[in-house]
Amino acid sequence: MMNTPGTGLLRTTLPACVLLVALVLAAPPLFLGSAYIPWDATDLWLPWKNFITECLWNGTLPLWNPSIHHGFPQSGDPGTW
Repeated sequence: MMNTPGTGLLRTTLPACVLLVALVLAAPPLFLGSAYIPWDATDLWLPWKNFITECLWNGTLPLWNPSIHHGFPQSGDPGTW
């Protein structure tokens, strides 16, 4: 079987076009601000992860989080890591 001219181009262009269409259809909520992180992720997990990240970047261990309920043993709860 002989390769026809343009077959390689079709093999690379078709997946790229499909990916581009999928991105255009999925992207508006991400770029227009209508996508959000629901419930516990923003209320609970995001502050914990932010505290842990800031402590580690500053060179300290995130043992005690003073920002939650007059203090919280951040390292004592394995669900916070």
